[in-house]
Amino acid sequence: MRGGISTGHPRAASSRRIAFIPRSINRDAIMPEPETELRKSPRTTMRKKAIVRTRKGSAMHCMVMDLSKLGACLQIASTLGVSDQVDLSFDNFRSHRTCQVMWRDATRLGVVFIAEE
Repeated sequence: MRGGISTGHPRAASSRRIAFIPRSINRDAIMPEPETELRKSPRTTMRKKAIVRTRKGSAMHCMVMDLSKLGACLQIASTLGVSDQVDLSFDNFRSHRTCQVMWRDATRLGVVFIAEE
């Protein structure tokens, strides 16, 4: 290393770069604003155990990551085999909410509550 500049392979040098913002620069001017919240109802962050039951009748434990009047984000072991509609219960199915799965990834479900008729 010569004068603070690596003389090794160019890719290796570029992968070690560290972003530096001088104090004299207004960070708000160069940092993007967080995305505007698009949800119709604000969500409350939580970590509450619950049970999800699929339309085929299989049940699995989950963790409710956030909750609102209209829906929730559920963390489960795997979303494989989870139907597009599920039932969510906090009290071992003495009561439950029917949910429509709006999005999923490998271990999380985004659900909206379906109004009971």
